[in-house]
Amino acid sequence: MTTWSKIDHPALYAVVANLDHDHWYVVHNANGKAKIYIDLASALTQLERAREKYDCSVKLVSYKFDAEVITE
Repeated sequence: MTTWSKIDHPALYAVVANLDHDHWYVVHNANGKAKIYIDLASALTQLERAREKYDCSVKLVSYKFDAEVITE
């Protein structure tokens, strides 16, 4: 469970790539899992890595949440 403390507009960030030139997919981290980031700095670092790794369009997207607590 993640509790958002002192964050007015909580968000999660994902780096996505247009791998098949038709659909956008969340890119994978070093462990081979699709990765979502809770802070913008980590997402931007991964974005730069993804731009070097993938030969396609890559972008950063954010998902906003209205809830104070997000559970699995």
